[in-house]
Amino acid sequence: MREWMWVVGAVYVLMGIRFLPWINQNQFRRVLTGWNASAETTEFKALVDWQATFGLDLVALGAVAIATASIGSPATWPAIVWVIVARELIGGVAPDAWLIRRGYANRMVYTGFIAFHLVVIVSGVLLLR
Repeated sequence: MREWMWVVGAVYVLMGIRFLPWINQNQFRRVLTGWNASAETTEFKALVDWQATFGLDLVALGAVAIATASIGSPATWPAIVWVIVARELIGGVAPDAWLIRRGYANRMVYTGFIAFHLVVIVSGVLLLR
């Protein structure tokens, strides 16, 4: 479980950094292919900034997973794994499927994200057995 939390935590931190505005604004249109607002508009800036808060959430959860794996008691590990599994299902699979269904997200990119979420969920649940 310790190694799993290290790996998932590191991936979360890296993914979270990817959503920081100075990085995200350059890749934004590849992910949300239907977005028409130019980079100078309030709409574009607001969505990029909102996604930054999502990125900071990922960084925080990743840091907690890494810290728990490093210095936490093994008795607390299952709780962190369950939090990550729940986040992947509720904050990962469900919204990504919704974005695909709505038609304004890059289907290939978000299908890849869903596959990633499912790998984290299944591996986490298997570790808890």
